[in-house]
Amino acid sequence: MRIPLRAAPSDETDWEEARELAWRVFLADVLPDCEPQAREVFHRFLHSASLIGRIRDGGYRLYVVRNQEAPGTRGAQQQSPVIGMMLVRDRHHIAALFVDSSLQHRGAGRALITEACTFCRMLGETDALTVNASPGGRGFYERMGFAAVREEQLEDGMRFVPMARPAGPNNEGVFQ
Repeated sequence: MRIPLRAAPSDETDWEEARELAWRVFLADVLPDCEPQAREVFHRFLHSASLIGRIRDGGYRLYVVRNQEAPGTRGAQQQSPVIGMMLVRDRHHIAALFVDSSLQHRGAGRALITEACTFCRMLGETDALTVNASPGGRGFYERMGFAAVREEQLEDGMRFVPMARPAGPNNEGVFQ
């Protein structure tokens, strides 16, 4: 069942909540397919001082999805909780995409991919959106129009499949 969602670009004000979500979902859904050192590598990535700097300077673009039905929990702003997050690096590569495990298959991931495609088209600098999909996430990315461009890889203890899709709204365009 779909829930009312709002996916939007964000900034470092949502980073702590987005990072906590990414770590929780990584431990539950991604780590089981990885080598032991992957836990430390991903933890270092999420807690790197340079990452927040790259979010601030636009090297990484942070997107969050909020459940519009959930009550707000963030003080006077009364924002609903972050249920999905995505980091886009270099204006075309999805470096991280995580959705709360209990709320998957309800449109949050699709909303994030749609935002990334809109951003890529707006910039006009790339024809393709890329991702290194975890084995467990590969089916989701295939449903979103991505195709494997190489065989499964193992780097820093993490297994992934390099994938790409045209950045057009209906998978329009040509892979580069």
